[in-house]
Amino acid sequence: MVSKEDRMRRLAFAKYLIEMGSINADNVLPYSATALLNFHDALEFLFDVILEDNNVYSNSDKEFSFMKMFNICNSKLKKKGLEKIFFWS
Repeated sequence: MVSKEDRMRRLAFAKYLIEMGSINADNVLPYSATALLNFHDALEFLFDVILEDNNVYSNSDKEFSFMKMFNICNSKLKKKGLEKIFFWS
């Protein structure tokens, strides 16, 4: 379980990355390409918080890719009675 203080710090950083991604998206190419990296990193931070709150950690024995995190997060949210937030998984 992630402490409340650590969770808020991570969520604040994810919000910062999303804001930076929005700013970078308005730049001209090739500088606007960094927006994708910002959004990707923000998603990873959010995944980490969700997965750690649910005691899901990666095992070296299993494949634990970025795309697999979508399915795991959706199943954890569904068990808690929340809507899926990642619709393509």
